[in-house]
Amino acid sequence: MPIWFLWEGGEILFYSQAKSARNRNLHGNTNVSFHLNDDGRGDDVLSIDGEARFDPETIAGKDNPAYLAKYQGLIDEYGWTGDYFSEHYPHAVRIRPTKFHIA
Repeated sequence: MPIWFLWEGGEILFYSQAKSARNRNLHGNTNVSFHLNDDGRGDDVLSIDGEARFDPETIAGKDNPAYLAKYQGLIDEYGWTGDYFSEHYPHAVRIRPTKFHIA
């Protein structure tokens, strides 16, 4: 599933929806794959294997300046407020990369 993310401190940070099946899946298995879009021609594909964890110490998305700098335009486009986003995407998840695949 597509996610909005930040590369932060050598990890991938994203905020997960409150009732997402992803949350249940991560509690059962922390091994994940993260894929970045290609260049539109099928080249320059990056896939990252890693271990995910919920991080309750991470600040809410509405209070994360780097996250807002990257995604405020989309948040506004959807007609959301910071409070709405943080209420509906309350779970900070971090992925620690274990292997990179470049094709």
